Amino acid sequence: MAGVIFSQKSIFHLNKLSNAVYRKSAKRFRLKDKDGVRDLIHFAGGLQDRSVNTFVAQFMDSLSLAERHVLMANDVVAPGIPLGSDKVPGWYAQAV
Repeated sequence: MAGVIFSQKSIFHLNKLSNAVYRKSAKRFRLKDKDGVRDLIHFAGGLQDRSVNTFVAQFMDSLSLAERHVLMANDVVAPGIPLGSDKVPGWYAQAV
């Protein structure tokens, strides 16, 4: 995910997402590296849990359009998938 520097708001929501995933699955992700962030988003997208999906949507909503495109270009999220709660409820990341 070269080229993405998350804002404080995005980092806040990413951390909340990580905590929600941990509470649901007891699985931890290393958020200091790009692979950990990618793995967290993929794993969270696969969970069929309303609270986790809410945190995914909040994280995606906190990103700028350019950041969303960088995440798509780096296969963190699949193109064509709604990127936040403002589009379609129940956003899911697609594991690559």
